[in-house]
Amino acid sequence: MPGDDADHANAQQCVQSPIKQGSSVSKLTRILKDHNNPLRSYFLGVFLGGGTMAKEKSRYGLVFPSISCIELYQFLTSYGVTLPKLKINVGREIMPKYRAGFTARVSWRSNSKKLATVLENIVSNWSKKSLRPQKKSKRRICIALFILGFIWPAGLILFESIGDEDLRLRGVDIDADKEMRKHIQKELESQGIDDTYIQKYKKSQSLVINGNTAFKKLLMEGLLELERQHMPLPGKLQLLHMSLIHPTLPYDVLPSGAFTSFFNYLGKQGHMDPVFAVIAQDLISLTLYEINIIFEAIGHKTIQSTSDVDLVQFVKWTFNHMRNLPSMTPCQDLFALYTKVCLERQASQEKTPLKDVPADGIQLGYIYDDVGELYSKTWKL
Repeated sequence: MPGDDADHANAQQCVQSPIKQGSSVSKLTRILKDHNNPLRSYFLGVFLGGGTMAKEKSRYGLVFPSISCIELYQFLTSYGVTLPKLKINVGREIMPKYRAGFTARVSWRSNSKKLATVLENIVSNWSKKSLRPQKKSKRRICIALFILGFIWPAGLILFESIGDEDLRLRGVDIDADKEMRKHIQKELESQGIDDTYIQKYKKSQSLVINGNTAFKKLLMEGLLELERQHMPLPGKLQLLHMSLIHPTLPYDVLPSGAFTSFFNYLGKQGHMDPVFAVIAQDLISLTLYEINIIFEAIGHKTIQSTSDVDLVQFVKWTFNHMRNLPSMTPCQDLFALYTKVCLERQASQEKTPLKDVPADGIQLGYIYDDVGELYSKTWKL
């Protein structure tokens, strides 16, 4: 089953011995030069996904929420990037007293001039059919993988309720600019999929693709290709895969934020520690599959439901056990760095008047009054 192989591939990405020198991107560069390679389309979907592309002095890279650091590491190593140099930071533009209310970021940037040249050409000309394969026989699978790649950083998986306990896939909502929305619609139409519409929000618009039979078939073909290529699936795509192979899913695969308050998630002991609160605001937004990717990679016992997360036990295990191991895997090292940044994000005991908190912080959601003014981001798939 694709999900089982994907889980095995994810685990394998984190047990490799650390490589002490260099960070090769030669395999990735070769893949991106091969227009007929479906993995090129998958990478470009991720790369062009909303908010995931960063350019700094001709250096291109990827940026995700810091809690996704292990998924990003696994993604890059599956493309042959050896020892990806990932940085986790809060953001210099955010004042220390506000940092507890914002998610930190994990970023990867390559110094390779060859890779930068390839990506620069793609970014500059993507609307001129540079995303399409040269062989028509490869077009369908490349479309499928591009959309799957785009969904990971820039898509929401939409469900409808079936009774009181189950969910059924309804479609996907893709956050993209007007030009990209038109491109995706045109590519889907070439495969006979035209059940789409534009969803309007206060400050943006997105493309909703309804989950009809034709679209589900396209997505499944893409997921099977990723399995064939031994690519690890990020948690969001694992959720999508499970919703395709099962008629319904239980509610407890969803983030805990869908059915419990931030205060209840923290628990009594969590209320007394600002570090607990920072880690909680990251975990409460994760699906079951995203949590288990982290747990498996760092050697923690996996769970069957998002409601099974014991926040206090997990934080204590991370700080008192994992961080004190005589030797750690690359993913354990990376998650130790994540926890170190969480210490920098914790709220101070000094109260911050609500009127002085940046607007973006207010939009993140819950106010936690006991430890400074802590804001937790709202969940979404």
